Amino acid sequence: MRTNRPSYTTDELMVVAMSRQVQNGDVVGLGLATPMATIAAFLARQTHAPNATIILSGAVQPKTHNVALSMVNPVMLASISCGFLPHTVTMDMAERGVYSLQFLRPAQVDAEGNMNTSLIGSQQRPKLRLPGGLATGDVTLFMRRIVLYQPNHDLRNFPVQVDYKTGIGHPEQGRWRRRMKISGGGPTKIITDLCTLAFDTEADCFAVESLHPGISPSTVKERTGFELAWPTHASETEPPNERQLTWLRNTIDPYAVRRLEFKEHRQEVLKRLDDLQRRNNHGQSEK
Repeated sequence: MRTNRPSYTTDELMVVAMSRQVQNGDVVGLGLATPMATIAAFLARQTHAPNATIILSGAVQPKTHNVALSMVNPVMLASISCGFLPHTVTMDMAERGVYSLQFLRPAQVDAEGNMNTSLIGSQQRPKLRLPGGLATGDVTLFMRRIVLYQPNHDLRNFPVQVDYKTGIGHPEQGRWRRRMKISGGGPTKIITDLCTLAFDTEADCFAVESLHPGISPSTVKERTGFELAWPTHASETEPPNERQLTWLRNTIDPYAVRRLEFKEHRQEVLKRLDDLQRRNNHGQSEK
């Protein structure tokens, strides 16, 4: 029974859970608009996966650094990377199976694992237009493993069916991928602020792999718009250890950029980044 208050936050728990999906030797694809994924990949490389290769929006194997610094000074990313690959090359690599893992953060995920980053509402009269998929439609077909994450697990983000299919999950209970001879494995895990879900290839549905500390099965059921498979006894998500938290808080993300993806913390983080950028610009002007 947990008697002491956890010494970590939900965002830290999520990032560490995401980092554990990175295997030693993985080639990890990352986009610029997914800071939690970037932080998780760096954390994995500094802890259990030293031989992982990170490709961050074309930047090859950037050094582990305070991610806030490269966010306010994009030129820095080029200076700490081995090289840069144009988008056409990274997509060719994806099609050839060079990447082994991609993190994605869709606005909606449905029972089949289909992903929506395009719009909310009908295609003819959308209530909200989202940033779009960029390469989501491609990578969901080619990537060997896709890990999705969502910091706000609720009915709106986990409907029975997405409003628009930007990326393909496991249609027809997984038969579509097999019939079409799709090389990619589709989404294998979904990590949220409540739990970790894993796609069960035998049952062809998402199953609860673990519940985060303090989260009840009823909470997950109430906030998910579709049925999940449940084990007899759902395990508890392994909490972050001291080494992981030290790397996260002191080196990789001391400005808590990871919280940008949590609506309630967004303005606070943006203010910190704005202050950092002002100091950075002031320092540049004095040189």
